[in-house]
Amino acid sequence: MEELQGQEEQGLEKSESEEKKTKKLPAYLRYWGLKKYPFALAPDPSMIYMSKQHQECLVRLKFAVVSGKGGALLISENAGDGKTTLLNKFMQTIEEDVGSDVRIAFLDHPTLSVNEMLGEIARQFGVDEFDTSDKISILNNMREKLTELNENDVKCIVVIDEGQMLAHNPEMLQELRILMNLVYKGNFLLSFILSGQKPLEPAIRNMPEFWQRLPVRFFLRNLDFADTKRLVAHRIQLCGGDSSKIFSETALKGIYNFSEGCPRVILSISDLTLVIGHSMYSKKIDFAEVSEACGDMNKGGESYHYFNYLNDDRLDASEVKKQKCPFCESLIDDGLIYCPNCNFLIDKKVTPSAIQCIHCGVLNKPGSTLCSFCGKILMVECPFCGAHNPPARKQCGACGYALNTQAGPNPADELKRMLNSGELAGYMNVSKVRDMFAKEEPLLLVSVQSRWLRKLPRIRVFRNGRQVKRFSAAVIVTNQGISMVGNRNTHYVPYFHAERVERTVGNRSMLMISLREAQENVLIELPIGEAAKSQLTMALNRYITSIQEDKE
Repeated sequence: MEELQGQEEQGLEKSESEEKKTKKLPAYLRYWGLKKYPFALAPDPSMIYMSKQHQECLVRLKFAVVSGKGGALLISENAGDGKTTLLNKFMQTIEEDVGSDVRIAFLDHPTLSVNEMLGEIARQFGVDEFDTSDKISILNNMREKLTELNENDVKCIVVIDEGQMLAHNPEMLQELRILMNLVYKGNFLLSFILSGQKPLEPAIRNMPEFWQRLPVRFFLRNLDFADTKRLVAHRIQLCGGDSSKIFSETALKGIYNFSEGCPRVILSISDLTLVIGHSMYSKKIDFAEVSEACGDMNKGGESYHYFNYLNDDRLDASEVKKQKCPFCESLIDDGLIYCPNCNFLIDKKVTPSAIQCIHCGVLNKPGSTLCSFCGKILMVECPFCGAHNPPARKQCGACGYALNTQAGPNPADELKRMLNSGELAGYMNVSKVRDMFAKEEPLLLVSVQSRWLRKLPRIRVFRNGRQVKRFSAAVIVTNQGISMVGNRNTHYVPYFHAERVERTVGNRSMLMISLREAQENVLIELPIGEAAKSQLTMALNRYITSIQEDKE
């Protein structure tokens, strides 16, 4: 019994210590359900994503050592391609492949004098007494030690990282080359792994006697888009999360475009998007979060998410008072009837006369005077004259019309209002296409703008990942769907089949419409401004959400 009690006490202490460790994690990691930092920049072999090129590189480095080739050269095309982490992975696993004991001298700051470099290598191999001012003494003591280790079947390896620092130091390179000449009973006493960035390659090539002694070579390059997605997914999975539930495809594309496939930049921007997404209480990392992160890393942006990160304890207390929206799963203030992010009616049993904000379109609790989302003063629009009135007023101050706040807003009228403002107002002239529709009302037309600008929207339709249509067409937004009408091809997307509308990230952003059941995506490249694209995306998403809620 005493033993059982002791085990239970140990188990409780262990669970308490684990809970304390979890609590030490920043709020933004706990928000995304992660158990540790997924995108830490410190080289960590346990977190490395082994792409095909990283696997090939590791095999070649091990081959150079096991086969006794003498040396290997590892060059990365750009800084941050993962060579240091790969070297750590190599040093961690090489003993299993050699089949005997291994002694490694690792130097990651090679800007030393020749004697200091030789002395450091000797020290890491176990040479205790030497005079750094006496080069002959260092070399003799090192040779004796290496011979002793070789007789005891110990493999000795010198790994030099950041070798580009030696590109303008030919004297040091010559000394390293001479060390490779140390031979005992027909075997090299040392195996060399020399790693660095681009400037190292021409420096070694200009020394044929050294270049020839590094017969195993590999050149690391940036990742492609597929490997970028796998890197993010691999890191998230190791930390207890699911990448598909945290990052959208649009977000991953934006991360890749900004980073150009450089692993270190991928990690930096991915981590920042998690911080930003938490401060915005986002359901998923998408275009908005990636755009904010890219702006911050380029030239600086808003500091609100950094403030949230530094006020971790205050956030913990505030999150306890929040509730989760059952539709979009974002955290919102407790007591709200409608979610300010997706307009979802949280309590279906309550049918209040919600007040819609004329500025952002969010539905607010009856009796509210300020919008819960944008903070601006709430006004009710008179359905007769269009004048805006305070929510408590029973009659319109302009025309005297009795305001009926019990009826909810008409989604189609709200879509018209959102389209007929800002930069989209110039595209509301649909007289040319009105006769084309018998049961639908055209609301917006994007076609040839003028006789000088003969550019039509470009349409691409994908099913199951394959492109099935590509054509130019006029785009007509109606109250029931989006029609794309071209000279040789047409396509139609009804709203009740659409899941969401997004903007892609790139030099020319496009609208991407994803369908619910069919594995279909429609990409539309519109010849309109970026602000107009954002306005259209927001209007369509709100309309799709509202009509789908009405259908339910």
